[in-house]
Amino acid sequence: MPDYMFSPHGSLASVLHGTKEPLKWKVRFKIALGIAEGLLYLHEGCHRRIIHRDIKASNILLTEDYQPQISDFGLAKWLPDKLTHYVARPSPSSWLPLLWFSPSPSRARPCPKFSRQPLCVFHGRHPPHLL
Repeated sequence: MPDYMFSPHGSLASVLHGTKEPLKWKVRFKIALGIAEGLLYLHEGCHRRIIHRDIKASNILLTEDYQPQISDFGLAKWLPDKLTHYVARPSPSSWLPLLWFSPSPSRARPCPKFSRQPLCVFHGRHPPHLL
């Protein structure tokens, strides 16, 4: 069971799309970096590696100092020790447009939903408005 700190700011989605004033760039960068570090820990640092499979703004909780916490592991999978790669089959809306037209699937990023998160964080808009 994950251990979460209190998240007074709620989810990243509520902060980005709420009525409060926009986040400063330094805070946005801290959030994006924290999400990347959290995913790296899940993929490579855990005793049993975890693939989250549902990274999105509503599944990122923010502590009082805007430290991101990855939540909602309902779709998560264990990555067996012997596997070095995991191929997910995300919905087309999960991929950035530049990846839709990639000449080779091997050029696709291993975590397509995460590739949208920096866009969400830095622009403060839902991904469909960015595509």
